Amino acid sequence: YYNARGWNAENSTIGFTVSVGGQELGSVSDVEPVGGENAYHSASYSFVAAASDVELVFSATADGDATLLLDAVSVGRPGKGGGSISIAQTGTQVTLEWLGELETAENVTGPWAAIEASSPLTFSPSDLARYYRGVQADIGGQPGGGDQVTWGPTPIFIDDLESGAEGWTHKAIEDGEDPWELGTPSSEDYGPVAAASGQNVWGTVLDDRYPDYSDASLRTPPIDLTGMEAATLVYTEFRDVEAPEGGDMYDMVQINILSASNPDGETLADELRSTAGSLRGWVSRWVKLPEEVLGEKIIIEFRFISDDLLNDYAGWYIDDVMVLPE
Repeated sequence: YYNARGWNAENSTIGFTVSVGGQELGSVSDVEPVGGENAYHSASYSFVAAASDVELVFSATADGDATLLLDAVSVGRPGKGGGSISIAQTGTQVTLEWLGELETAENVTGPWAAIEASSPLTFSPSDLARYYRGVQADIGGQPGGGDQVTWGPTPIFIDDLESGAEGWTHKAIEDGEDPWELGTPSSEDYGPVAAASGQNVWGTVLDDRYPDYSDASLRTPPIDLTGMEAATLVYTEFRDVEAPEGGDMYDMVQINILSASNPDGETLADELRSTAGSLRGWVSRWVKLPEEVLGEKIIIEFRFISDDLLNDYAGWYIDDVMVLPE
């Protein structure tokens, strides 16, 4: 995913070239800045590595005052049967393109539906964030059906937050403020203009900036990892938090793992993510859960902390939370 920031449209441009092992894969000559729900462009390139260890290089070229932003860079193998899938975006249009045959799969889980389509498929979705995650789709499956794209393994836990807060809890830590709210973002000046999907999100105040001296824990319902050999937390976030200064974070967001039987006791895993700064658009995050929590009944904690200075920011917003067995 890529975007541009801090530029004057009349006087500044920025582009980049992607290469691997000295082989140029492609380039973008003039990145168009975008914001709101549609916060990033995306690009996908296919290549065959010439060696087992190669260097992936992004070379930026700027004319004037412009900054290139990159996020969620991944390299993977093609899908089953020699197929591969790519997603690209131009303005409000999204194009899915794949190689090889897409066969019928038996199960489609989560908020996704199987679709019959031929490559390339171009459309203008009403909710772009869902399609960003859709690129994680499995390709291939059982023979004998039409072309379909399906969402992969059955989640251990899934909640799109549209059914309310059942099982979720939130609380202040010690003397801190608790700004966590569930509902539809409604501020014209702070935070996202809409949920990543549906209507509801968890957010640190839905219609204003977050308060000073926040220290609050948002907790999922209990999640049973008994018998699991692997697990990955997947969620969508919009983050607008005071940036670090000199390596120090004064406001921050964290993800911790708690014991479902004693959530206020010693944590099972601390700070799987601990970060600050702003990413003013919905982005999907994948966090591998550590081995020490597998086999346990857990609660995932989204913790938000702020001091009393420079807090003119929207905060942290969470949507579409899943735990996958991988």
